[in-house]
Amino acid sequence: RKKFLEDKELSLTPSEELFDRSKMEDLIKRRFFYDQSFAIYGGITGQFDFGPMGCALKSNMIQLWRKYFIMHEQMLEVDCSILTPEPVLKASGHVERFADLMTKDVKTGECFRLDHLIKAHLEKIKSEKNTKADLKSEIEDILVKLDGMTADEMSGLMQRFDMKS
Repeated sequence: RKKFLEDKELSLTPSEELFDRSKMEDLIKRRFFYDQSFAIYGGITGQFDFGPMGCALKSNMIQLWRKYFIMHEQMLEVDCSILTPEPVLKASGHVERFADLMTKDVKTGECFRLDHLIKAHLEKIKSEKNTKADLKSEIEDILVKLDGMTADEMSGLMQRFDMKS
């Protein structure tokens, strides 16, 4: 699906390249707007360190956000902890089911969350014109229960609906 979307994006892109994202990202990293936290040790996904210009840009964005939401919309600002105590994670179910099931594309080596792939595949089947009403209803029920399914249940869905790379 990702490949399809990338190909579609390329087909809609003007033949004359107006913006090269990879060059922009390279420039931003070389000028140290940001970099992945602990990059020299392999990095941590989703965590970033901001350089001097990145700090200034981030500060300006926060100020604009505050100006709009707090001053203009008259909302109240709160600043909460970024650490979450274990009882909160237990109550929300994150401790028992902390890891998301992943699958790897054998051709590209790219990893995907299994529940997202199953959801996309089932929604595609549901949206097809020739799909019967009872199957659509069953798919809706599966989609509601998908977050709580075990690895075996998801494997069964993959076999039943013939899901492959």
